[in-house]
Amino acid sequence: MRNSDLPQPISLNVQEAGGSVQQMGAVGWILTGLSWFVVVCTFPFSLCICLKVVQEYERAVIFRLGRLLAEGAKGPGIFFVLPCIENYTKVDLRTVSFDVPPQEVSAHYIYSNPICI
Repeated sequence: MRNSDLPQPISLNVQEAGGSVQQMGAVGWILTGLSWFVVVCTFPFSLCICLKVVQEYERAVIFRLGRLLAEGAKGPGIFFVLPCIENYTKVDLRTVSFDVPPQEVSAHYIYSNPICI
């Protein structure tokens, strides 16, 4: 089996119109540093808030200050989220199926009796 036959991972990098990956500004770096400082000061208790787990059939998309991180989706497993700076959304990769009830189609203009499909 060749490498081209295998499915390739999906890249979730956010790029600007010019093609460069978005960077954080000075205020973003300051807020991130303050968040790390709070995590270090409250170390044993902050682990309960910062560590998140996603299952094997899920991925976590992490946003820092409302922008997608360049690393893309995380998971499955344990990952770290900075409080007040990062937000995450779990994406379920399982296939979902729905039962669609049968509907009656009226072909009154062609036939005198309605047709059930």
